[in-house]
Amino acid sequence: DIYDSLSVAGVVSGSAGNSAFGDRDVTAVYFEALFPILDNFEANIAGRYDDYSDYGSDFAPRIALRYQPLDTLTLRGSWGQGFRAPNFNELYYPGFFGSFAGNPDLKPETSRQATAGFVWEPLAGASIGGDLWRIEKENVVDALDPHFVMDHYDMYGAPRRLQLPVGLGVGPCGRPGGLI
Repeated sequence: DIYDSLSVAGVVSGSAGNSAFGDRDVTAVYFEALFPILDNFEANIAGRYDDYSDYGSDFAPRIALRYQPLDTLTLRGSWGQGFRAPNFNELYYPGFFGSFAGNPDLKPETSRQATAGFVWEPLAGASIGGDLWRIEKENVVDALDPHFVMDHYDMYGAPRRLQLPVGLGVGPCGRPGGLI
């Protein structure tokens, strides 16, 4: 990315869009298969494999079951894993006052999810259903609160030293301060 001097100095925060430079090649393969085990019971197995040129690869499997013990009642459940690849800012953003810095060593966010549900159709055209779900996420990418970083100086080290425009001071937690 290319940033102007005021953004680098922390005078301007936010962006209407960055100018991004970089390459990422992604190759993906997906499969899905339906297995009718009994007349009223089926399994659906699926998976997706993605290979990213800049951070690695991941596989996300899924299995779903559907059981219909009565003509008017369907029970269903599923289990799967997922991932989210880090984006360019999360990997390469240079970081300025009041913002996070990118980390080229980031791993993907991962998740596991499970669902269970039913659909009951007592009358043709009228149905009621319900679902329960659980989602667990790991390696969630998020910006650290500047106060947390300063309170844990031993973990994160000294803040970056940046060239500030003449007359601009630095306030608490590395945020731009008033004129000096």
